[in-house]
Amino acid sequence: MLSVMLIVLPIFALIGAGWIARRSGVLGPHATGEINRFVVWLALPALLFDIVAKARWSDWRRRYWGRHRWRRLWWRRS
Repeated sequence: MLSVMLIVLPIFALIGAGWIARRSGVLGPHATGEINRFVVWLALPALLFDIVAKARWSDWRRRYWGRHRWRRLWWRRS
């Protein structure tokens, strides 16, 4: 239970910090659109690139295809 809380807590803390910043007036009325644009055009592509760059082919194959299914597919080709 503690390990789940340690993973989830920073996410909710970030959401709460954004809510507090908007309510207190630190972020202006147009900040939401600008932050969304930043996330969509810069942060998410960078995150996806990082994940793909660090991935190994063997991990992907095992996770999404499974050992036996991959072999059956390979033998059908020939």
